[in-house]
Amino acid sequence: MESFNAQQQQTLRLLATGLRIDKIAKTLRVHRSTIWRWRQDPEFIGQWNQILKDTREEQTRSSLELQ
Repeated sequence: MESFNAQQQQTLRLLATGLRIDKIAKTLRVHRSTIWRWRQDPEFIGQWNQILKDTREEQTRSSLELQ
């Protein structure tokens, strides 16, 4: 994630939690169109997908440990 600035990194984390773009924009004090533009970038999309994949894998591991 080094290729992303701090706001982009935080946006990725917040998107992965399911927070809406308008809430993320308000929280980070960026215009929501900026976030929409970032979401069109293939590298940003790839990182977002990786975060989602990692999160799902962690949830699966946690669920299996509870059984």
